Amino acid sequence: MKDTAIFLALTADLIAQKRFISLVTETNGIFGDRSISAHTRLTRELALSLNYALPYEQSSRIKCYDNINELRCGLQAVSAWLRDVSAKLYGDPVPATKTVFRLVRGENLLRKATNFLWSDKFEQVRASLRNMTSPDHPEYLRGVDLAYVTDVLVGLQHFVVAKDSLVTGVEHPGLHQVIDFAMNLPADYWRSGYIMDLLAHDRITLADANAAVALRLSKTWVSTKVLYPDSFAPNEAEKLPREDDEYYYFSLQDGSKTKYAA
Repeated sequence: MKDTAIFLALTADLIAQKRFISLVTETNGIFGDRSISAHTRLTRELALSLNYALPYEQSSRIKCYDNINELRCGLQAVSAWLRDVSAKLYGDPVPATKTVFRLVRGENLLRKATNFLWSDKFEQVRASLRNMTSPDHPEYLRGVDLAYVTDVLVGLQHFVVAKDSLVTGVEHPGLHQVIDFAMNLPADYWRSGYIMDLLAHDRITLADANAAVALRLSKTWVSTKVLYPDSFAPNEAEKLPREDDEYYYFSLQDGSKTKYAA
């Protein structure tokens, strides 16, 4: 339980730092100006995810999704709330030496935040929080509102992973070509749909999904689905890439360049 408390305290410190706000507003990356619409959408999605995940008395502070000053105040409110939950889990305020999200010289905040929130430790914390909200589990913690903590952590995880996908790139060559293709679609494409699916969820899924053979991308808005062999008729997966009236289908196995040109 104390390890979970320390993780929450570190997360609280991370999102309250001025450098994190700079990260939120960053629009540079490997896709250049083509990704500006995606960066803008990510900022809005971060505000929305925190707004929906928090108790009302906290979420009401995040009122303007497109105003960076409002978002800064919102992140500070979330940080204070996480510190409060952390102290309740720890039994006392977490020792100050264990609550600072530090960067050593030469470290990149985005990469470190991504590795922190996309990690085995993150999954252990999620499991611990799940146990603490189950009355039948020995770790059940009465009197502490943990219902929203996991949602906040997942929202932050998806944001930093998605941001890292735009700034640094992704490991999977097949996913990279899908994102690169989508960057050539009109700016309006990025204003609707589920941007976290393509830039975060799919990246996390494909890190372990060795059997995945294709990724389906909507033509209307950002929406994807990772496809496995049982999604296709015999030999059908060999005909990728292809398209129909609603979707593009990309191979995830051979790393070949797509034939599509937006």
